[in-house]
Amino acid sequence: MRLDPDITDRVVVREVGPGSPAAAEGILAGDTLVAVAGRPIARPAALRPARRELRAGQTITIDALRQGAPIRLRVTLADRREEVAGSTVTYRSVETPRGYRLRSIVTVPDRPMRARTGRHPAFLYGQGITCDSIDRPDVPDAGDTRIVHAMAAQGFVTMRVDKPGLGDSGGPPCNTNGFLEERDGFFAALQALAAVPEVDPGRIYLFGHSMGGVMAPYLARDGRVRGTIVYGTLARTWFEYQLENARRQSELAGKTPAEVSEQVLQQAKESSMILIDKKTLGDVRRRWPELRQESQDLMLDENHISTRGMAFFHELQELNLARARQESSGAVLAIYGEYDWVTALQDHQQIAEIVNARTPGAGTVITLPQVDHGFTRHASLQESFRALGRGEWAAELPGKLLAWITAIESMAPAPPAPSVPPRSTSADVIGPAG
Repeated sequence: MRLDPDITDRVVVREVGPGSPAAAEGILAGDTLVAVAGRPIARPAALRPARRELRAGQTITIDALRQGAPIRLRVTLADRREEVAGSTVTYRSVETPRGYRLRSIVTVPDRPMRARTGRHPAFLYGQGITCDSIDRPDVPDAGDTRIVHAMAAQGFVTMRVDKPGLGDSGGPPCNTNGFLEERDGFFAALQALAAVPEVDPGRIYLFGHSMGGVMAPYLARDGRVRGTIVYGTLARTWFEYQLENARRQSELAGKTPAEVSEQVLQQAKESSMILIDKKTLGDVRRRWPELRQESQDLMLDENHISTRGMAFFHELQELNLARARQESSGAVLAIYGEYDWVTALQDHQQIAEIVNARTPGAGTVITLPQVDHGFTRHASLQESFRALGRGEWAAELPGKLLAWITAIESMAPAPPAPSVPPRSTSADVIGPAG
């Protein structure tokens, strides 16, 4: 199901794929969704948090308007799972240091395309900042899914892991967690991946998209990771990033130089209170009422930005990412999309420079022409600004990853991998979200 991106004051369905869950539920193109499971959804941003609370097997109501008339659909959410041609897909779980379990999805190749001594290279995907499940079998054309499936098709064991509190995973609600809680979950996943019997523990690769790229150097510190790929991420402090982002996006919005500077000054006030004084966005609004913006559910309210609570940003501000990359191990490929207005080429260049300073020749940076933060291509930067992630899929991206990994593996034998503790290897199935 695709929503109409040009309509922002209500939730209008533009397209329903044949045989899709939405089609099975009776939703038609042109319907306006009003409520899901009793939760009102007045704008597109409200649909995502409403769907996060749903579970496979749950029976819910969907209220909609069809040609202006109200209708109510009663549906039971199917227990659907991903399928990857040429691989066996299993839903597993990993255990965090605090003892709760996180759902993971693992693919194992059916053929030994890249295996050595019977074991395959492995690929762990680290997703971006928002609280969204990685279990989306009804969205096969999502960028992260395309990347993972492409690597699986090339003979890699792949793993994705949900953040705490998402889907059927345990732990505190995702929108209350800090950066460190989430980082520990990804590290537990890395340990579990290294312990999968079919995995060559000396050939593990990370892919970190956006905030996943911020997590990556903290996972690649003990020699377990052969190489790390980061895409659309940052190298400087979060405060610096916020100010630069305010300037870059204001300029793209067509504001005058004076208006751009005003936006940066306002961002400095907000960032100072939240990141330095450890306050909330609500505190900012009470201190400076002129900075108040319309609430957008968990994407933006007094206690959340991009679905994340204030604790996440408080901890994020304390990170020295340059030091983390300096202390990491393994080769690093930093990929920047030319039309990525969420991050900057300078940060990717700096990542490669830091890595090369600690290990000469280990850091590489490449730019994908016309590609945005969401792995899609546009005719111009302005078009990317209007339609992030809704362009043409950058089909060359998996080939870039494979070429770099092949070059890494041709240069030197894999270093001995550290021993892996037996924990976090359970294959207990956790049911996927609906």
